[in-house]
Amino acid sequence: MRIMYKSPEYLYDVREVKTKDIKSKEWIFKWRKEFAIDGRVLYKLTNADNAIVGMISMEAKQGFVYVHAIERQAKFEGQGVTPYLFTLAALWSDLLGNDAVFSFDAKTRLIPYYERFGAKRLAQTYMIVGELQAKELISKYGATLNLEHFNP
Repeated sequence: MRIMYKSPEYLYDVREVKTKDIKSKEWIFKWRKEFAIDGRVLYKLTNADNAIVGMISMEAKQGFVYVHAIERQAKFEGQGVTPYLFTLAALWSDLLGNDAVFSFDAKTRLIPYYERFGAKRLAQTYMIVGELQAKELISKYGATLNLEHFNP
């Protein structure tokens, strides 16, 4: 099953991350290490200028998708990139038949921010976005993502 959203103008293009996309000084997270780990898929969001605004690393688990890493470029702070990246996790989980559920470990200082997107704490920093909240992300942000190349 393939989910396609049509919009007159996409805000972000979704593509698989390639090693040439990663310039280490532009990122805090060590993205190159993610390529060496089996089972993980990496996607990037690019804007109209083809600049990478954020990246996400995900893995399919039994019943949900686990987000290993999520990061937006520092120069795009305040532009609301995070919910679009989370929408990719929800979309993949939905494609897998997991009702769009995904989880991740959060940095403590970011927990209140993630709670705004419906994430709930299950342990100290372990958070989950349930079906209702995940599908709200898809509904709100999915239409502005060009998903032509999203095929995890």
